[in-house]
Amino acid sequence: MNRHTAFKLTRGRGGAEQRTGTACSGFEDRSAGPNEEIAANRKRFDLRMLGRHQIAAALATALDFGSMVALVELLRAPPAIATVLSATAGGIANFTIARLWAFRKRHGGSMRSQARRYAAVSFGGAMLNAILLQIMLFLAPVPYVIARVFVSVAVSLAYAYPMHTRVVFRVLREPIKPIEPIDQTGGEA
Repeated sequence: MNRHTAFKLTRGRGGAEQRTGTACSGFEDRSAGPNEEIAANRKRFDLRMLGRHQIAAALATALDFGSMVALVELLRAPPAIATVLSATAGGIANFTIARLWAFRKRHGGSMRSQARRYAAVSFGGAMLNAILLQIMLFLAPVPYVIARVFVSVAVSLAYAYPMHTRVVFRVLREPIKPIEPIDQTGGEA
């Protein structure tokens, strides 16, 4: 007996798809169809989210670097200490922009819980920036601003963005709902 069954698409909070596709005799149909469209839409969404995140990060970085240079050049603060203080100022700006704009459709958590997670992630990022900057300045005689650019890019790509998407502004998932099979042959399911 050859049964063809299609599964309904159910959506959780935030529009996340739970399950789609068709099955034929218990095997998943791997032909082009709704699954590929969903994957393409997710990639487009991820690219838009990444773009918004990068714009927010660029604005916060401008504040961060401007503060760092002012602290080092005007107040004669050590570059590592100036990095911690300026990264904190940039972090506050980044959280505000990210919550209100970059990740606005992604999260469902309260501002307080996200702020706590963001503070922990930002503290880790600030410490990574300061430690890696100090190591780079010790190992190579380069201007601190150039060293900071390299360190910041590395920390942003390897630590900050993944932590923002997976920890701070993570999608809250609802329990998976039962899937109702639909018989495409016109007979009983």
